[in-house]
Amino acid sequence: FAKVTAISDAILFFFYYSQVGFSTYGIEDMLDNQLFADQQIIVSFRLARYFAIGFFCCLSCKSLWFKSEKKDVVMTFLLSVILIMGLILTVKRGPILSLFVTGLYWYFIKSKSSHLIRSFVLWGLVILFLGNIFADFIENYMGGLAERVESTVEGGGSSRFGSSTSVFSISWSQIEEGPLLGTYFRIRDSFWLGSHPHNFILEMLMTFGIIFTAVFVPLFWKVFKRINLLIRENSGVTLSAT
Repeated sequence: FAKVTAISDAILFFFYYSQVGFSTYGIEDMLDNQLFADQQIIVSFRLARYFAIGFFCCLSCKSLWFKSEKKDVVMTFLLSVILIMGLILTVKRGPILSLFVTGLYWYFIKSKSSHLIRSFVLWGLVILFLGNIFADFIENYMGGLAERVESTVEGGGSSRFGSSTSVFSISWSQIEEGPLLGTYFRIRDSFWLGSHPHNFILEMLMTFGIIFTAVFVPLFWKVFKRINLLIRENSGVTLSAT
């Protein structure tokens, strides 16, 4: 499943983007709009999910493509580049950030300490000497993505933080009303009535409070330990871990 998904997404990257235009999503920012559905254009978030899942599938197959290690490296690299570019072209901040964090976590777990230190030093030098070039490239050719990143701080991450009426702030105020046993699983404030904070920790504390959230902590810890084990073993179930 993982191999077929990764290869299929990579091939369809060329077929699909060549039809709709490689800059279409960055310019128009396709939302879940019936207009685009009628035109048979895949909306941004859905397309971003396809490429993100394809990338995780590719990552889980690392060293499982061929018997030759060199062929494995080449295959993984080529597919990863195509799938990451497909995701970046959707200009969707959340999926891009999710892929980046998960990929970084996977790399951290798989690498030895000495290798991590060398990698951090290398990337530090790249950013130091080539950072402005990358920034200019993104600004000139990927304006949609640059705008989304800049608006994260200015707009409080789609009004999630940064003000007293933000989602996180109101959620925290609701948690303070019943910190031990919780209050309700959705926001009750009229400003965000019925909304979810879209933050796992806040949602747990809102719904269950500190007492029942604490009950789940050992389970979460075991899950993370199992995830780390699966990634290190690089077995066929690594996709579940990612």
